[in-house]
Amino acid sequence: MGETEDAVYPVIAVITWLVTLRMLITQFKEPTLQRGFLIAAIGIPGFSYWTAAPRNYHWFNDLVGVPNLGVLVVYCGVMTFAYGIVAFLMAVVRGREYLVRRIWYWTAGYVLAVAVMAVLFVLAPVDVVDAEGSTGFDQMYAAAPYVPWLLIIFQLYFAAGLIALSGYCWTWSRQLRDRPFMQRGLAFIGVGSALGLLYVVPKIVYVVIRQSGPDLVALNTWAPLGAVGASLCYLVGFSLCAMGWFTEYRERWSAYQRIHPLWTELVDPFQGLVLRRNEGPKNPRRALHPARLKTLVYRRVVELRDVRLMLRAWFDPTVAASARAEAQAAGLKDMSADAYVEAALLRAALAAHRPEAEPPTTADPHLGGDAIGRWLSDPPTLGPETRWWSAVAGHYLAADAPAAKVTAGA
Repeated sequence: MGETEDAVYPVIAVITWLVTLRMLITQFKEPTLQRGFLIAAIGIPGFSYWTAAPRNYHWFNDLVGVPNLGVLVVYCGVMTFAYGIVAFLMAVVRGREYLVRRIWYWTAGYVLAVAVMAVLFVLAPVDVVDAEGSTGFDQMYAAAPYVPWLLIIFQLYFAAGLIALSGYCWTWSRQLRDRPFMQRGLAFIGVGSALGLLYVVPKIVYVVIRQSGPDLVALNTWAPLGAVGASLCYLVGFSLCAMGWFTEYRERWSAYQRIHPLWTELVDPFQGLVLRRNEGPKNPRRALHPARLKTLVYRRVVELRDVRLMLRAWFDPTVAASARAEAQAAGLKDMSADAYVEAALLRAALAAHRPEAEPPTTADPHLGGDAIGRWLSDPPTLGPETRWWSAVAGHYLAADAPAAKVTAGA
C-alpha cells in the first residue's frame, strides 16, 4: 500500500495545485464567493494528498520536529475539501440566499471539529514513534488515550461531507441535460463520494473494535483503497467539468459566428437598438476572450429579441401557415421546424416593414411566441437562447432553404 500511496498521492497533489492556480488567476480578476470555496476545496487538500504519501509524511514530521504532526495536515485538508466543496455546491444548487442561511452551521461544525482534533492531538501520547504514514498512525495509536475520539471526529465530519456532496452532485447533474461533460463530471464526483465512504466506514469500524482488543490490521490497511478510488473519480470528474467549460466556449463561439450574419441583416434598419457595431468579427480578437465572448453573444441575443419586438406587428399568418406546411413537407421536426417558421416570419416582416406606415390589420404579433417558449428555459438563459437563434439563422440565411422560397412569394 505504501508504494501505491507514494505513487498516486503526489501526482494528484500536483494536478490539484495546477487547477487551483488557474482558478486563482480568474479569482483575482473576477472574485466570487463560490469560486473562493472551490479554490479552498481543491487547493488546500493538495497538501493532504502530498503529505499522505508515507515518504513525504516522514519528511514533513522531521522538518517540523513533531512526530506524527503530518496526520493533522492530512485530516484537516480532507475536512477542508468536504467543507469547501459542499459550500460551493450549496451556492450553485440552492442559491446564494440558501448559502448565507446555512453556511454558518457548516462553518461552525468545521471550526469546532478542527479545534477539538488539535486539542486531542496535543493531549494524546503520539510523539513516541513516527508512524508509517496516516494509515500507520491509526494502527499504532488507535488504542492510545484521546486518539480514538480524534479519529472518529475526523471520519464522521468527512462522512457528513461526502453524503452532502453526493446529494448535491446528483441534484445538479439532473439540471444539466444540455451540458453532457458537466453532467458526467458531476456523476463521477458523486460516485467518488460513495467510494469515499468505503474508506470512512472501515476506519470507524477498525477504531471501535480496536478498543475491545482485536487489531484488524487488514481492515485498516486496505481502507485507503477507497480513498484512492474516490480520488481517481474526483480527478476524472473535475477534468470532465473542465472540459465542459471548453465545450461551452466552443459552442458559444460557433453560435456567435452563426448568429452574426442574421444579426447584421435584421438590425440594419434599427440602428438605435445596437450598442456598438465595431465589436466582433470585424475585430475577431475581441471575441476570443471567454468573458468578452459571452458578453458579445448575450448582446446579439438581446438585440435580436429587440428587433423581433419591432417586427412582430408585421407577422403574417399566411406566411406562418405556408412555412409550417413547407417545414412538414421537408421533414423538419421539433426546434428545426419552429425555427423554420420563425425565419419565414422574420424575413417577410422585414421586407414589409415601413417605419412610417401602419402595420396591416391582418397581422398577428403573437405568432411564433408559443414555439419560442418551447425551446427557451424559464427564466431565459444564454445556452437555449443561442441554440434557438442559431437554428433560426440557419434557415434564414440558407439561399436554397424552403423558408426563403416561401417568403420570396409572399
